[in-house]
Amino acid sequence: MSIAQMRYVIKRISNRARFNKSIHPHQLRHSYATHMLNNGTSRSYQSLAY
Repeated sequence: MSIAQMRYVIKRISNRARFNKSIHPHQLRHSYATHMLNNGTSRSYQSLAY
C-alpha cells in the first residue's frame, strides 16, 4: 500500500466517523505507541516498533 493510498483510506474513515479534525498517518503512529506504553509494553520494544 502506498503512502497516498494510506492517506486516502484514513481520510475516508475519518469522514465516515464525522471527525472535525483532519487525521494523518503519523498521528496514528503516535497513538499506537501511546497505547502500547499504556498497556505495559516496555520502552525498548516500543522503540523497535516505532
